[in-house]
Amino acid sequence: MTTSEPSIRSLHRVLVYTDAMGLGGAEISLGHLIAQVANDLSLTVVGVSPSVVSAIASHRPGTTGIVLPATGLSTIVAHLTTFHYLQPDKPRSSQAQNR
Repeated sequence: MTTSEPSIRSLHRVLVYTDAMGLGGAEISLGHLIAQVANDLSLTVVGVSPSVVSAIASHRPGTTGIVLPATGLSTIVAHLTTFHYLQPDKPRSSQAQNR
């Protein structure tokens, strides 16, 4: 490859995270947002509620959903392990304000 040839660029990995246990305005908006994400991005939705992760991921074909434990001693380890494994380029977070 010469310097005049464009380099082949791998997909950027984007992770969106939500700790919501139910669908609300933020989760609906996040679903609308990821529906518009370019196809040259690899997108993963991570959260603690299977129904919320599924609802958000369903807005964009090919989006991976990962559900992690919401409570317990394994929570922190599961989150850190998952984020390390995914190695996202652009993490984004949508966290519930009221619990």
